[in-house]
Amino acid sequence: MKGTLLFGLLTLVSLFTNAQVNSERYRYYFEKSRSIENDDLKLASLYADSILIVLAEEHIVDDSLKFKAYYQKANVLKKQGDFEKSFEVLNRVDTSTLSLLLLADYLNLVGILYESKGNYSESLRCHLRSLAIGKKIGDSKKIAVALNSIAFVYRAMDQQEKAIDVLEEMMTFCPD
Repeated sequence: MKGTLLFGLLTLVSLFTNAQVNSERYRYYFEKSRSIENDDLKLASLYADSILIVLAEEHIVDDSLKFKAYYQKANVLKKQGDFEKSFEVLNRVDTSTLSLLLLADYLNLVGILYESKGNYSESLRCHLRSLAIGKKIGDSKKIAVALNSIAFVYRAMDQQEKAIDVLEEMMTFCPD
């Protein structure tokens, strides 16, 4: 009986230690990818791939961590101009499990990708959904980001007046 209990305790300690180490690896790769994404996209992409490998190897089930990993990889791909691969990565995200906060981020990135492909109606649809979520949860930063993205779409559609109106609305959500 004592042997079984001891084995069980050792197994739990081992699992906890491994989970802690894997979580540290995840955070390390994530922070490295984010910190250099504007300076070295190839290296940022490698770090983002490492995050996804840690998720797969360690069977991490935290939906928030999974989303952040896919989001980071998709964002790096977007910055590299590979919009199709970015869409492919985002299609792996189960949006039904996301918090509203993360769903707003997801919709904003998808909207940016649609804009990059010239699909302005889908882009606006995504950004307007993100805006609605921001308003629902009362997050002024999400609201400002969504409005800024909407203004960019209107500018791309050569609707300068609408873009200016949206930017003016956005300024009401920005801190002084």
